[in-house]
Amino acid sequence: MVEVRIEGRRLDVFEGFDFSFNYGVADIRNPEKRSTEYSKTIKCPATKSNDALFGHIYDVNISNNYNANTSNINVNFNPNKKAEARVIADGVEVMAGVVQLRKVIQKGHAYTYEVVFIGKLLNIFSKIADKELSGKDENGLRYLDFSEYDHYLTYTNQVNSWTATIGEGYVYPLIDWGTSSFYTSSGERIYDVKDFRPAIYVKTLIDKIFDFAGFSYTSNFFDSTTFKSLIAPVTKKLNLPQNQVEPRQFKAVKSLPQIMSRFPSISPNTFGNEQIFNPSTGEMAKLCFEDDSVLGFDNNNQYRVLYNSLNPFLPYTYDATNNYIFVCQQPLRYDTFKSSIDIQVTKNATLSGVFEGTVDVVRRVNASQTIEVVAETSFSFDISGAIGQTQTQTVYVEGDTFSENNDQVYIRLNSDPQANGYKPDFRNSASGLGNVALDVRCTGGYFENEPITDELFEGDLVTLSDHLPDIEMSELLTSVFKMFNLYIEVDPDNENNLLIETRDDFYKAGGTKDWTYKLARDKNINLEPLGVLTDREYIYTYSEDGDYYNERYQNNRGHAYGRSRIEIDNDFVQSTKEVEVIFSPSPLVNDDPSNRIIPKIYDADMEEGAKPTDANIRILYYGGLLTSDPVWHHKSITGDTQRATYPYAGHWDNPLTPTLDINFGLPYEIYYQSNSYTGTLQVTNANLYNLYHRNYINEVTDKDSKVMTALFYLEPTDINILDFRDQIVIDNSYWRLNRVMNYNPFKEGLTKVELIKIKEPVTFQDGIKSLNSGGYLGHERLPNPSTEIKTNGNKYPPFQGKVSGRENSIGQSVTAFKVVGSNNTIGEGSKNVTILGDGNEVKGGLHNVQLINTNGVKITKSNTTFVNGKEQENRDILEGGENTVRALNGGTNIFTVDGGEDIVQTQFSDSAIYIIQGGEN
Repeated sequence: MVEVRIEGRRLDVFEGFDFSFNYGVADIRNPEKRSTEYSKTIKCPATKSNDALFGHIYDVNISNNYNANTSNINVNFNPNKKAEARVIADGVEVMAGVVQLRKVIQKGHAYTYEVVFIGKLLNIFSKIADKELSGKDENGLRYLDFSEYDHYLTYTNQVNSWTATIGEGYVYPLIDWGTSSFYTSSGERIYDVKDFRPAIYVKTLIDKIFDFAGFSYTSNFFDSTTFKSLIAPVTKKLNLPQNQVEPRQFKAVKSLPQIMSRFPSISPNTFGNEQIFNPSTGEMAKLCFEDDSVLGFDNNNQYRVLYNSLNPFLPYTYDATNNYIFVCQQPLRYDTFKSSIDIQVTKNATLSGVFEGTVDVVRRVNASQTIEVVAETSFSFDISGAIGQTQTQTVYVEGDTFSENNDQVYIRLNSDPQANGYKPDFRNSASGLGNVALDVRCTGGYFENEPITDELFEGDLVTLSDHLPDIEMSELLTSVFKMFNLYIEVDPDNENNLLIETRDDFYKAGGTKDWTYKLARDKNINLEPLGVLTDREYIYTYSEDGDYYNERYQNNRGHAYGRSRIEIDNDFVQSTKEVEVIFSPSPLVNDDPSNRIIPKIYDADMEEGAKPTDANIRILYYGGLLTSDPVWHHKSITGDTQRATYPYAGHWDNPLTPTLDINFGLPYEIYYQSNSYTGTLQVTNANLYNLYHRNYINEVTDKDSKVMTALFYLEPTDINILDFRDQIVIDNSYWRLNRVMNYNPFKEGLTKVELIKIKEPVTFQDGIKSLNSGGYLGHERLPNPSTEIKTNGNKYPPFQGKVSGRENSIGQSVTAFKVVGSNNTIGEGSKNVTILGDGNEVKGGLHNVQLINTNGVKITKSNTTFVNGKEQENRDILEGGENTVRALNGGTNIFTVDGGEDIVQTQFSDSAIYIIQGGEN
């Protein structure tokens, strides 16, 4: 017996009413492709029960009130609202959905109801649709809220993350993003706090997506150490989010004229060094912007203003020390400071010449109590005119500067020095206010800042929601499902809970059902070799990316790093199936000189050394703290800590002795090799393909694999307990359910079923071999180390520079080098090094070193030049204009003259000009 129930009430249907359902394992393998909705239009008779169920809607004179808290039937029936519906066969529910009344068709005195039955399969992908991880709703709120993981970019938070619970929140792995390449004099690598970027645990991302969609999951795999250890590092430069910009802004407006010319009789005569005037020279004056609340604003009490009542007609008579200044409240920040002021001068005596000076942006460094001029703009007044003449100029100045905690930034006026006879307080004519020889005033203007947002500094707030990759939630989910060959099934006891396991574990959880006597043997039974239905080639791959090591591998090999390619021995199929995930691979590289092996993700253009670049989303295995030999330096504002361990992340679980690889397969070449610190390196073939995909490919491509399509006598109870994990026994042979087609609970009959012959899975026996042992590991060839070129005894990293000669040794992290000669050495971390000569040594971590026609010298400091064996005095680089540079003493070196009309002269032969670009030189 089959019945349809609406909101628990039986719906009368015409005799012979039917429709069918399909079920398939494809919905489990590819949940993103699962059909989420289907409909069937049915007609129902106008019985007494149906009339009451639909609230007698056929009567045009009836109008009912609708209550959303009551079942949508009877007098509460509303055709615009859905009503829950269930199809029950022999007391067993076989389908659930909703119904919508579309029409009442009347013919004479008889009428029928036309109802659409809408079946729904709840699907997380229909909920998240095309929404991005970083997306916002119509109210500007993030879809995914990570605010509980917001934190400050500090040394302590980074250290604490390394040993925090895996799978929750974030961690700071050691990845070289190309932001710096500094070494100590002994060759130990230095990483600053701001060189690190956070990585979000993939499990945290998954949990947030499920919460957003209103789903939960049950999964041994998601709760495993392997999955909890996966991280997705932030691949874009950390920047200051917009919601942190406004609290850092201020604008102060000048509302009172400020008299810069004073009298000795006015007390106090001086208002603090570098505050109003310098008492020793009378040259400098701090400009006072009084209004930060009416015409101006101060969002976080950053600008200090003097709040005393001031007489606009008298000079400032209050000490301005520590007032009219911006005060930095962060450990470090970066701002553009802007000011526009109106300077007015009135001539009250016979004067001649020019009154001139600058308006300066000044930073007072709290730690050293020193002054730095950030930017300046000149002004000039011709004061040779008639007495009583008044002139006004508007002067704009702008400059960028870092500031540290309690540093001050302010605007000052720096006038003509006293030696010229013009200084702001003109004491030589102090007979009265109106008789000052030159009355200098600031009559208006403003002082404001604009935080520079393209970088975060130590102590800044890191908001993970603002640094999520711009990919869709569905792309992340499907990529994780593809990587680990996850099968997803709806929990029969909770339609909002998904059961998620790897393919092999999915089938292990199944039982056994004997359908031997359900097979309709009098009907056609079709058996096909499964190989006819499969592909010739299977490719599992990450997405390509444009950073240095990925591009290098792609150019050399023509495909992404860490892919797996499986070719099937079949003469009759030629197609290729490619499984590609949204993530890009992260090749590992020696962090020389050490045993550290880490990802290096930076720009492919290495002409000027490593530079940061925006990269595609990555997925890495966080392996915790591994031993570092030698130590590295974790540098922060508060000090420098030597560390004997480092927070490792990469595609291996351990780069020295791996037991797991989250690449699909072994790469053909790798970018690290053993050294005196690493000892013997190992590789494993326990990768994604072998662990999670191999059994599936073996089953569908085996020469003995078959597909059976036949008709079966299935009952409602068979459908109700249908489980694609189960093995189906037919005549002592074991099969897997693939599809159940056109099951009709409304009439007795046969149902078409497609099954696949089970091939017993073979437990993968992973292998481990030494990196340099050569040959194969299973069916995969061992990778070749490709970290250096060795020709004529030279050892150097390819693509990062050029070497000509013999027995030269260039460190693997050296960039932008050129060596012509023999037996030269350049230490790790150096960049922009040129050597033309023999037997020279450049220590690690140096930059801008040129040795021209020089032999046998040892360089221990940056910015060093030798020509013909003699150290040079380096001249500054000139840019534009008409410049003249004369090298009058031997041993002077002129590097670059850039643009303009330039004259360069050298007196002795060992002076050198290297580059002249542009202009008339």
